[in-house]
Amino acid sequence: MDKLHITESASPDSKARRRLIASFLTLPAASLLPNFAQGQASNKVLRLIVPYAAGGSSDYAGRLAAQYLTGPLGTTVVVENKPGANSIIAAQYVAQSPADGTVALLAGTAATTSNPFLYKKLPYDTEKAFAPIGMVSRMPFVVVVNSTSAVKTIDEFLGTAKKAKTPLNYGSAGNGNPTHLAGALFAQITGIELQQIPYQGSAPSMTALLSGETSASFEVLQTVLPMVKAGRLKILAVMANERHPKIPDVPTLAELGFKGLDVSTSFAILVPAATPAATQSRLYEALTAATTNPNFIKSLDDQALQSYPAMTQAETTALFAKERARWKSVIERNSIKLD
Repeated sequence: MDKLHITESASPDSKARRRLIASFLTLPAASLLPNFAQGQASNKVLRLIVPYAAGGSSDYAGRLAAQYLTGPLGTTVVVENKPGANSIIAAQYVAQSPADGTVALLAGTAATTSNPFLYKKLPYDTEKAFAPIGMVSRMPFVVVVNSTSAVKTIDEFLGTAKKAKTPLNYGSAGNGNPTHLAGALFAQITGIELQQIPYQGSAPSMTALLSGETSASFEVLQTVLPMVKAGRLKILAVMANERHPKIPDVPTLAELGFKGLDVSTSFAILVPAATPAATQSRLYEALTAATTNPNFIKSLDDQALQSYPAMTQAETTALFAKERARWKSVIERNSIKLD
């Protein structure tokens, strides 16, 4: 390191300056870090990585979170879409990013709970690579059939499935997709047999349901709501513990007597595990302020999304652990593998 040269004469002023410089050089290193790294606002940009393409529900949740995080953080939050490989590309990118509070992941169900069991090997350890900051939003799943179907209730659906000579089929957005896993869990808990038909995304899966190619689907409400309003699809039940305000007349599976079938696609914000505790705390406080903002909650509701009650980082970690255990059981029981 270059030495600090002082060429001034030893006047009282120069002596004072020397003492000031000396005291500055002996300050703890942490005090020289940018404010953001100490859990305070700064002008650094926070890049929120979304593992899906622009325009979908996850992208909307990410951009809304970025908008409402900007104020509490006192810094710009920008969304970057890195879709592909069932969230693995985005998750790996964040796991390998600097742990300085400038990069975060908007993680969905796949990234946080099911991927470790769908793939033999991931390029990161899901439980060790990330620190959860908190939950952003969720979309409950619904059991949906074609509006022309003779089935009007869950009991009728189960009765039809049990009498069928071959398993009823249901469409999904792809093998290992949450729409696949939700159907497998439904069959497991209700004691029926169902045959999953995988499609390349929710759009072709819905097309198959509308055409009569499949008997049912287990989809998020946001996807099916426009077709329900148009009278083309019919929702039999909400896979949740509470009714949804967008469809208040539709019962939940919980109230129909089926426990353990509260299923939603949830979005959380994660950061690299080595991110300093003070930075995590600052992000947590900002996220709590954002997600409890009435305007944020209304914006979610406008898109049939729901907010989470404020959860601590420890509670978020516990939620992930519980969900991992559930999907591990479903995946192993149904021998679902993606590699």
